Amino acid sequence: MYQYCQANPVGYVDPSGHTCEIVQNHYEQYQEYRKQHSEANAAKAYEAVTGKDPLKKDGNKGGTPTFKYKKVKTFTAEETNQWFIDNVKPDYKPPYKPGTIVNEIELTENTSFVRVYDNMPDGSGMYGSWVMKAEDIEGLTPLEIQNKFALPNTPKYVCDVELEAGTHIREGEVNPLEGWGSGGGTQYDLIGQRIGNFKNERLLEGN
Repeated sequence: MYQYCQANPVGYVDPSGHTCEIVQNHYEQYQEYRKQHSEANAAKAYEAVTGKDPLKKDGNKGGTPTFKYKKVKTFTAEETNQWFIDNVKPDYKPPYKPGTIVNEIELTENTSFVRVYDNMPDGSGMYGSWVMKAEDIEGLTPLEIQNKFALPNTPKYVCDVELEAGTHIREGEVNPLEGWGSGGGTQYDLIGQRIGNFKNERLLEGN
């Protein structure tokens, strides 16, 4: 029964009245998405909230697996994009797709992410605020990664980023940006914090 709950965290209802942690994390997001996107069917809403295609098994190319966290706050993408303008720089390009939900979450276990970058003088480096799950770039070329995450430059390197349990980060859908990429991936930002253990720098496959 609870294995099904893990596999179907939005649609599962336990007749005993109990809910699993993943249901609690996702149910409100699912309801909010359906309100804001009335044209979306249940499968589309499920994928938007969980990062999983309900018609495919876990582990397929570009899929975001579930990791343990608890939701702290929910923001609109517009609110979060304004945060970057107010706190980073006035001309910061909107990183999150308008009309979607951005969640501030607290990791409930030590969690590994990856970061990609070009390591050019005017580009991105190993240390930074944006990370993603390794599974979300698995099997992708550098150009495909750039497009999926709407990066200003084609990445050349990747490193691991370890975040401790209790860390607060944000997650949401990448905004399409002209000249950068079509977006659509799931990205995580460190909310301006200088945190994490960045290590194991290596060339991306395809470079």
